[in-house]
Amino acid sequence: MGMDDPGAVGRRLDLIAVALSRRDRSLHKIHINAKFLPLISIPKLLQSGDSYMDTKELFDQGLSTRKSVLGEEYVNNSINNADEFQKKLQEFITTHAWGAIWGREGLPLKTRSMINIAMLAALGRTHEFRLHLGGALNNGVTKDEIAEILIQVGGYAGFPCAVDGFRQAREVFKEKGI
Repeated sequence: MGMDDPGAVGRRLDLIAVALSRRDRSLHKIHINAKFLPLISIPKLLQSGDSYMDTKELFDQGLSTRKSVLGEEYVNNSINNADEFQKKLQEFITTHAWGAIWGREGLPLKTRSMINIAMLAALGRTHEFRLHLGGALNNGVTKDEIAEILIQVGGYAGFPCAVDGFRQAREVFKEKGI
């Protein structure tokens, strides 16, 4: 009695999911035999708060959030200037980072920005730190709050991270006339 035998009780795994469409608030029951999962193409459903969205909805939400945080000009340039190779990453980041993560309702954008600048400073990711520092300012994070975040980073990730963070922040503030 093998996996293809319908009598193989307990060997077949069926997945059942209920998705709530954000578009029309209708419920959709999805029943998939896991044995065929790699063989079929279905839209990915990712959890966002208490409902589910397909990747197109996540991309649209992510694009809107990304533009509000980083600025429309920056995002449009990133997407429009991406070649065929880079376009895949731009779509993935917009859908998953900005749609599925930044789009969750559990934290306000200001808090997410504060977390990001702390992590990026701790990791020494200067380019992304500077980008997200601008986003944090757009989301209402103050210079004093940024200083406190970087001091916290120094205590837990090392003072060289804090020193570089302060240096980068000072340059961003100067560029923005703050």
